Amino acid sequence: MAQQQPTVSASREFELDGLLLDVVRSLRERLGAEKYETAHLKVIGLWEGFFGVANLVSRDSEPELSLPSHSRVREVELIVNARVAIDPAILETFVREAVTRAAEAREAPITIRQTQSFRPGRPVPTH
Repeated sequence: MAQQQPTVSASREFELDGLLLDVVRSLRERLGAEKYETAHLKVIGLWEGFFGVANLVSRDSEPELSLPSHSRVREVELIVNARVAIDPAILETFVREAVTRAAEAREAPITIRQTQSFRPGRPVPTH
Protein backbone atom coordinates (compact mmCIF):
# COMPACT_ATOMS: atom_id res chain seq x y z
CA MET A 1 0.00 0.00 0.00
CA ALA A 2 1.23 3.49 -0.78
CA GLN A 3 -0.18 6.84 0.18
CA GLN A 4 1.35 10.08 -1.03
CA GLN A 5 0.31 13.69 -0.58
CA PRO A 6 1.90 15.79 -3.30
CA THR A 7 0.98 19.40 -4.06
CA VAL A 8 0.84 20.44 -7.72
CA SER A 9 1.31 24.18 -8.41
CA ALA A 10 1.09 25.84 -11.82
CA SER A 11 1.27 29.39 -13.11
CA ARG A 12 -1.86 28.79 -15.25
CA GLU A 13 -5.15 27.20 -14.28
CA PHE A 14 -5.72 23.59 -15.22
CA GLU A 15 -8.67 21.24 -15.09
CA LEU A 16 -8.59 19.37 -11.78
CA ASP A 17 -10.62 16.40 -13.04
CA GLY A 18 -8.26 15.93 -15.99
CA LEU A 19 -5.25 15.84 -13.68
CA LEU A 20 -6.90 13.25 -11.43
CA LEU A 21 -7.80 11.01 -14.37
CA ASP A 22 -4.31 11.35 -15.87
CA VAL A 23 -2.72 10.12 -12.64
CA VAL A 24 -5.08 7.13 -12.43
CA ARG A 25 -4.66 6.28 -16.13
CA SER A 26 -0.89 6.41 -15.84
CA LEU A 27 -0.90 4.11 -12.83
CA ARG A 28 -3.34 1.72 -14.50
CA GLU A 29 -1.11 1.52 -17.56
CA ARG A 30 2.08 0.94 -15.56
CA LEU A 31 0.57 -1.57 -13.14
CA GLY A 32 -1.22 -3.42 -15.95
CA ALA A 33 1.94 -3.65 -18.03
CA GLU A 34 3.68 -5.26 -15.08
CA LYS A 35 0.61 -7.47 -14.42
CA TYR A 36 0.09 -6.20 -10.86
CA GLU A 37 -3.46 -6.56 -9.56
CA THR A 38 -5.07 -3.38 -8.26
CA ALA A 39 -7.35 -3.88 -5.28
CA HIS A 40 -8.07 -0.17 -4.84
CA LEU A 41 -6.72 3.03 -6.34
CA LYS A 42 -8.08 6.45 -5.46
CA VAL A 43 -6.77 9.94 -6.22
CA ILE A 44 -8.38 12.86 -4.39
CA GLY A 45 -7.71 16.47 -5.37
CA LEU A 46 -8.34 19.23 -2.79
CA TRP A 47 -8.04 22.98 -3.03
CA GLU A 48 -9.94 25.89 -1.40
CA GLY A 49 -13.34 24.25 -1.20
CA PHE A 50 -12.99 22.30 -4.44
CA PHE A 51 -12.42 18.58 -4.52
CA GLY A 52 -12.72 15.70 -6.90
CA VAL A 53 -12.11 11.95 -6.79
CA ALA A 54 -10.92 9.59 -9.51
CA ASN A 55 -10.54 5.88 -8.93
CA LEU A 56 -9.84 2.46 -10.37
CA VAL A 57 -11.25 -0.73 -8.91
CA SER A 58 -9.33 -3.29 -10.99
CA ARG A 59 -6.81 -3.41 -13.79
CA ASP A 60 -9.59 -4.51 -16.14
CA SER A 61 -11.79 -1.48 -15.46
CA GLU A 62 -11.51 2.05 -16.81
CA PRO A 63 -10.53 4.94 -14.54
CA GLU A 64 -13.55 6.99 -13.56
CA LEU A 65 -14.47 10.18 -11.77
CA SER A 66 -16.55 9.02 -8.82
CA LEU A 67 -16.86 12.65 -7.72
CA PRO A 68 -16.09 15.24 -10.41
CA SER A 69 -15.02 18.68 -9.23
CA HIS A 70 -15.85 20.57 -12.45
CA SER A 71 -13.10 22.99 -11.35
CA ARG A 72 -10.10 24.78 -12.74
CA VAL A 73 -7.29 25.38 -10.25
CA ARG A 74 -3.71 26.63 -10.12
CA GLU A 75 -2.75 24.55 -7.14
CA VAL A 76 -4.09 21.31 -5.71
CA GLU A 77 -3.15 18.91 -2.96
CA LEU A 78 -3.45 15.32 -4.07
CA ILE A 79 -4.00 12.29 -1.90
CA VAL A 80 -3.07 9.10 -3.71
CA ASN A 81 -4.19 5.93 -1.98
CA ALA A 82 -3.21 2.71 -3.74
CA ARG A 83 -3.63 -0.88 -2.61
CA VAL A 84 -1.84 -3.11 -5.07
CA ALA A 85 -0.23 -6.55 -4.79
CA ILE A 86 3.30 -5.18 -5.19
CA ASP A 87 6.34 -4.32 -3.11
CA PRO A 88 5.53 -1.00 -1.37
CA ALA A 89 8.78 0.65 -2.50
CA ILE A 90 8.03 -0.14 -6.16
CA LEU A 91 4.47 1.13 -5.80
CA GLU A 92 5.75 4.35 -4.24
CA THR A 93 8.01 4.88 -7.26
CA PHE A 94 5.14 4.22 -9.70
CA VAL A 95 2.89 6.71 -7.86
CA ARG A 96 5.59 9.39 -7.83
CA GLU A 97 6.21 8.89 -11.57
CA ALA A 98 2.49 9.09 -12.41
CA VAL A 99 1.98 12.30 -10.44
CA THR A 100 5.15 13.85 -11.87
CA ARG A 101 4.12 12.98 -15.45
CA ALA A 102 0.63 14.47 -15.01
CA ALA A 103 2.05 17.62 -13.40
CA GLU A 104 4.72 18.09 -16.06
CA ALA A 105 2.02 17.95 -18.76
CA ARG A 106 0.59 21.04 -17.05
CA GLU A 107 4.00 22.67 -16.58
CA ALA A 108 3.50 22.37 -12.84
CA PRO A 109 6.15 21.32 -10.33
CA ILE A 110 5.20 19.04 -7.45
CA THR A 111 6.11 19.01 -3.79
CA ILE A 112 5.66 15.76 -1.86
CA ARG A 113 4.67 16.47 1.73
CA GLN A 114 4.01 13.00 3.05
CA THR A 115 4.55 9.44 1.89
CA GLN A 116 3.55 6.18 3.52
CA SER A 117 4.32 2.81 2.01
CA PHE A 118 3.77 -0.46 3.77
CA ARG A 119 2.65 -4.03 3.35
CA PRO A 120 -0.43 -4.62 5.51
CA GLY A 121 -0.71 -7.90 7.39
CA ARG A 122 -3.45 -10.43 6.88
CA PRO A 123 -6.79 -9.54 8.45
CA VAL A 124 -7.57 -11.17 11.77
CA PRO A 125 -9.76 -13.12 11.83
CA THR A 126 -9.54 -14.32 8.24
CA HIS A 127 -12.79 -15.48 6.64
